[in-house]
Amino acid sequence: MDIAMIAAMGEANELGANNELLWHLPDDFAWFVKHTKGKPVVMGRKTMESLGRPLKNRLNIVLSRSVVKAEGFVGAASWDEAFLLAKNWLEEKLELAVAAESGLNAVVGDGVGNDVSGVNTSVAMVNTDENGDWIARKNEIMVIGGGEIYKQAMDFANRLYITQVNACFTDADTHFPAIGNAWKPVFVKPHGKDDKHAYSFEFQVFEK
Repeated sequence: MDIAMIAAMGEANELGANNELLWHLPDDFAWFVKHTKGKPVVMGRKTMESLGRPLKNRLNIVLSRSVVKAEGFVGAASWDEAFLLAKNWLEEKLELAVAAESGLNAVVGDGVGNDVSGVNTSVAMVNTDENGDWIARKNEIMVIGGGEIYKQAMDFANRLYITQVNACFTDADTHFPAIGNAWKPVFVKPHGKDDKHAYSFEFQVFEK
């Protein structure tokens, strides 16, 4: 099971100011949705407060030593507890999906009367689709911020989803930790500035 962090940051690793983002980039938001939907997301209390409400179709885990009472969020007092919650949720989802697929195969076979329930139809994982976009993974735990949570997770995460915004923001008060040499870029896709995006940026994926 992979542990990934997802963040958008400026050229000096700026994340935000006063618990708010420093830009409005609709396609970055779509990237975030694509790579977190259907997954457990782990966040700090400040990130929970900035969201205001839980993200739909995700398990919203808040890493906090104090009790989390907000509806739709689940508190975890430690990373171990957060990962256990996430692992159990993903395993339950997988069991339901397998059960549904097995039931469908038992009913329809392969369309010509053959039972295909025991046939291995898996294929090797590829990184990008026909449009050159990074393919969303299913069994990932996604760390979504804020700055201190990213810093803590840097040691045990094995994938980074970074939106690198091509600008500096001097009013930032929160930063992403430095990405060291252990991280290798495996995907880069640039996005230009346009009428909906005030800054150019790149979608990047790193692994170690």
